[in-house]
Amino acid sequence: MLQKLNILCVDTSTEACSVAILKQSDEQTTIFDKYMFAPREHTVKILPTVESVLAEAKLAINDIDVVAYGRGPGSFTGVRIGISIAQGLAFGIEKPMVGVSTLQAMAQQAYKTSNVSNVYRCY
Repeated sequence: MLQKLNILCVDTSTEACSVAILKQSDEQTTIFDKYMFAPREHTVKILPTVESVLAEAKLAINDIDVVAYGRGPGSFTGVRIGISIAQGLAFGIEKPMVGVSTLQAMAQQAYKTSNVSNVYRCY
């Protein structure tokens, strides 16, 4: 049997600022997310957005099992902000964190939503 996890993901590696939660239970898997175009406003918007998405998912920060972050490619400052936020949250709740390639996530989304078949996996 697979373990059910609640995963919080933050991404500030581009001019966009996004937060998502994958909430799993025995009955269903639900994704809650917020995305906004926020150039140079990531530090102001990311934590209130985390709070908002947690409230929408009806979860407390301690209900999160893993904290994920967009590890780039992207702007140097944006990547550092995302990693810092993820590290602070993960450290505070004593949970692991994991980096996700922003480019690979975008390619997977294109494949999934637009049936794009010419998406290549690269590292």
